[in-house]
Amino acid sequence: MQALSVQRLSVPALQVNEPLTTGLELEKLQAVSYLRDATGDDDLDEIIRKDKAGQFTAMPPNWVAGYTADAIWMKFTLAFPSHGIAPYWLEISPAILDDIQLYVPTGVEQYQLQRLGDHQPASARPITHRNFVFPLHPLLDDQPHTFYVRVKSTGVINFHATLWQPGAFIAQHSRPDSLIGAYYGIRLFLAMFAIILWVWLRHQIFFWYAFYQCVVCSVQAYFAGTAQIMWPMEPLLADAIQKSLNFLYTATALWFYAALFDLKSYYPRTLRVIHVLASINIVLFLAVVTRLMPYPATWVNLLYLGGMLLLLGISIRILRDRRYGNVLFIASLWVNGMPILPAILKNLGVPWAPSITIMDNLILWPLISLVLVTLGMVKFAKNEAEKKLLAKDLALRNSQESERILDQRVSERTQQLEQSNHRLKLEIAERETLHHQLQGALTRKRELMAAQRQFFAMASHEFRTPLAIIDATAQRLALSHELEAEQAARSEQAAEKLAESENASTTLNAMSKIRRATLRMSRMIDNFLNMDKLELVNVPDAITLELIDLRQLILANAEHYRSLTNHSINLDLPDNAVMVLCDPYMINLVISNLIDNAIKYSTMGTALEIALSEVKGQAQIQVRDAGSGIAADQLEKIFEKYFRGSDNKQIQGTGLGLHVSRKIAESHDGSLTVSSEVGIGSTLVFSLPLSESG
Repeated sequence: MQALSVQRLSVPALQVNEPLTTGLELEKLQAVSYLRDATGDDDLDEIIRKDKAGQFTAMPPNWVAGYTADAIWMKFTLAFPSHGIAPYWLEISPAILDDIQLYVPTGVEQYQLQRLGDHQPASARPITHRNFVFPLHPLLDDQPHTFYVRVKSTGVINFHATLWQPGAFIAQHSRPDSLIGAYYGIRLFLAMFAIILWVWLRHQIFFWYAFYQCVVCSVQAYFAGTAQIMWPMEPLLADAIQKSLNFLYTATALWFYAALFDLKSYYPRTLRVIHVLASINIVLFLAVVTRLMPYPATWVNLLYLGGMLLLLGISIRILRDRRYGNVLFIASLWVNGMPILPAILKNLGVPWAPSITIMDNLILWPLISLVLVTLGMVKFAKNEAEKKLLAKDLALRNSQESERILDQRVSERTQQLEQSNHRLKLEIAERETLHHQLQGALTRKRELMAAQRQFFAMASHEFRTPLAIIDATAQRLALSHELEAEQAARSEQAAEKLAESENASTTLNAMSKIRRATLRMSRMIDNFLNMDKLELVNVPDAITLELIDLRQLILANAEHYRSLTNHSINLDLPDNAVMVLCDPYMINLVISNLIDNAIKYSTMGTALEIALSEVKGQAQIQVRDAGSGIAADQLEKIFEKYFRGSDNKQIQGTGLGLHVSRKIAESHDGSLTVSSEVGIGSTLVFSLPLSESG
């Protein structure tokens, strides 16, 4: 029972004006007060005495009493016009209240008792409707008269009372009731169609979908009061079914979403927890429906809350594991479960929970969830049907081929029966020969691959050593000439100083060209060797992973190229380390390829932009040039092996750099993309997954 901190206020009488074109929702008009009878023994006289003593409390908006053994008394005061036309109808909901006693004033402190509720036979209702409708013949004298209502229920108690005139009631309810009927019809149709798919495709997910729809229909039909009208039965049995269905719904939802998320394949331990929770719900369902135990209201809320939180946690884990094929199923779970959780918390007595009930979310959110899960099922059914049709087609082709071969062999064996033993020996000998040939070919292939790998290692060493010597020599000569130029600058002979300075400048330019050519040839060798390494062996064996800071690689490459080019290189690097798990040699080659590519195709005197950032769990390197750009039809072709752009034939290159760079990026679960505008320049974007430990 929840303690509400409210002021005890007197509720004024509500004047009923004719005609009523719509219903008067008394609780929304703040015309209702309530009183808790903790013993449940107070009669009407005692309640009237307490009313006069001012013990009734004004009912706040969205009032919920929760689970309570108390009898709750409501009162409202109405003044009907003397020219009014009786009867009026008083509609009270929700439809799952066990016992409702309405005391209608007939004179001075004289009342007539009318009694309805879920524990009363549906056939005894004066007006057949899913909610409880009381016909009223009030005193039409323009004077205020107080009505009292006593409510007692084993379920959640909340109270909605609406005053109608019969014509307005029928007009206002005909369309909603028809829509509710259509809603149930759609769910049952989808369930029957899922059964057909289950029989055809033999996949358990369709069975659970059909069973889930049937259970949801039953639960909602009992909550809405439709089931009590459609399937009249002994009231206490109907009440037991209605309450026990809560446990069956929780168990079915657990098993259904376990099948949708394929927990058996991906999370078997979690599936065992699902089975335990679902089994507990099934045991309680059987105990309540057979009336072996009273309805445990707290348990139904705790079990639903635990199951829903478990499923929501599983859905988050699925998204974290990037199983995006379950997105529609996850959306349906959240849409269906999240609106109910506040009502469950309110039922459990959580003080900060909003005052809403499951009845407030009876159709809309489940309908949206139905659409989402059905879309997911349609996609799943389509895939399963395609698999089944492909399997049947393959089986048919195999059968036809087998039959053709069998007929051919029977015919051949019939005609050549005398030579069958000889042919069999020839075939055996031929197969043995082919087997030996195949073994020899495989052995030679392995030897060739080993020799090729040995050649790669030797070529790498033999090429790199002279190139390194050339580069070092050129660098020393450049430094030597710089020193000579400085000494010449200090000389007193101006003419000789000028000549020596010009010669030094010419020599430095020549040394820079030698170093750039050496670097280009070295990188070309690297590209060739890495291309073969990535294509001839398994990628996991071809790379050596280390934890490195990308900033340091970029700084080293930028510093190196600044000494070899007239282009300025601008860097935009973060302050903190950007750690990735990668092969440093390969990633350094990619960065070198991207910078060299930008230098080659940039207009003279322009600047290169190199930026490093973290975007959605990825380290992203952007290399931007101010060259002539790339035509749209060549954007993807530049990553093809040996491709050279038609407008850049005069620029030296092998067409391997970007091809190898993309191969290296993909071998690290990364990517390499390009964007370009003709006449403005191009931007290459190299992305790698960030290290979790970094």
